Amino acid sequence: MWMKSRSLPVKGLAGIEYIGLHGITQACVAAITGLIGNGIRIQQARLLTCGADHAFLLNVEFDRAIAVKAGFASGYGGEAPSGLSNILQLLDLHRAEIEEYVVQPSLMDRLNNSCLLDADLDLIYGLLPVRPQRWHYYINDDDEEHGRLISQRLIRRYPLSIPFLLIDPRIHDLAVDFFLNPDSTLTRAYRRLEEIVRKRTGLAGEGQKLFSAAFHVDSSPLTWDVPDINEAKGRAQLFVAVFAAFRNARAHREIDVGESVELRELLLVNELYRLEGEALTRDELERNRREAVELDNKFDL
Repeated sequence: MWMKSRSLPVKGLAGIEYIGLHGITQACVAAITGLIGNGIRIQQARLLTCGADHAFLLNVEFDRAIAVKAGFASGYGGEAPSGLSNILQLLDLHRAEIEEYVVQPSLMDRLNNSCLLDADLDLIYGLLPVRPQRWHYYINDDDEEHGRLISQRLIRRYPLSIPFLLIDPRIHDLAVDFFLNPDSTLTRAYRRLEEIVRKRTGLAGEGQKLFSAAFHVDSSPLTWDVPDINEAKGRAQLFVAVFAAFRNARAHREIDVGESVELRELLLVNELYRLEGEALTRDELERNRREAVELDNKFDL
């Protein structure tokens, strides 16, 4: 006999998002930095304090409210206070308006169980912020490094991710698997770019010699429609420099520099693909300039 299904009572529940894990600092830090890394602008950050435990209620674009569970703490050393210190600095750096509010344990319990009520939100929005402000005191003194805006430890809190919006479509398939094998991805990206330029220009060779012949000489088959010839030469030099500084080393020895450095290299190679895609043949360049002159003459009449 089938039991009669029972619907979950949702009347009165606040329809907001919840991120992070209660009591797990790294999960909460990753949740907030993930928002920032994905371009979400956090307009207001309400630091919700219950004793030594802390959570956040974030207001972001499109009137969205996002609750971050209580994975932060204060008043002692350890990961939870360090995570709170780092996140407060990141929020401040990204121009979020930060205020602290004291809440009751029952409200914090509902937040940690993803079941805040509409009445809870009304209560939070009606609370007076803590005065005098004290959230600055949750930032550890040793996070300040000789007046620098942001320490290396703080930078490492950002997620390491690929900005796929900027990746040239011709290496999108390689970028998808980048973190599985960065060296293989980069090596294939270099080879693919060489092959693209060889097919487009009919030139032989590889590496620096290929790109110098393709872009750098005055009679090169490819160039850019820019007002200053030195701009075109500077772009050509980028191809030669990147292959000399990075591809050659990768081709002749094992490279183990860490994912962040390898991701920077991927973005450099990606820029070469973007520049190659913008390059014109000499015939295309001449046609564009002729059409521009004809258009100017038409308007002068």
